[in-house]
Amino acid sequence: MAKKVLLSFFFISMVSFGQENSKVMLKLFNIKTSNDFFIKIPATDSICKLTEFEKIDSLEYAKGSYSDEDENGDVFLDYLQMHPIHLSGKKTFHFFVAPFIVTNQGSGIFYYLGFFTTDTKQMKTTHLDSYFLGDTILIESIKITGNRIKISVKVHSEGQAMSDDPDQTKNFELKVNKKGFIKD
Repeated sequence: MAKKVLLSFFFISMVSFGQENSKVMLKLFNIKTSNDFFIKIPATDSICKLTEFEKIDSLEYAKGSYSDEDENGDVFLDYLQMHPIHLSGKKTFHFFVAPFIVTNQGSGIFYYLGFFTTDTKQMKTTHLDSYFLGDTILIESIKITGNRIKISVKVHSEGQAMSDDPDQTKNFELKVNKKGFIKD
């Protein structure tokens, strides 16, 4: 048994030898790995590697930048609002949802709810699905019951300037399975 543990440790050490550990994976999951946390940019073929942390209005986000042909932008994962989803399956897989923001050269600030899994055996996180919540919104709450997700957000009312704080409440109810969000 001790040999097996020692060999596993040696293998993990050799895999990451010469490669820098992901500070995002270390901070969010306490996993020392060179595997990075990637987010798929919705409606594109681009992916964004989260590489740093940034504070905005006293909140800290995991951040990365992306490029899709002529469009460049940033992604901000609100990791303080990560919520576990308890789905049966392998004990090394942990499912969770977290909101993230996609910005580009335009004026939009697009909010999504991402569905992810972390494989503690392979030491990697996979982005499984995204659900669009709105443009320039405020997330009020995310509540999980089983595989049901209730989200309350503030959106801009009709005719309200986008520069003003949103004032209208909108609620979403979603379901999720191991592959992603289930559309009702």
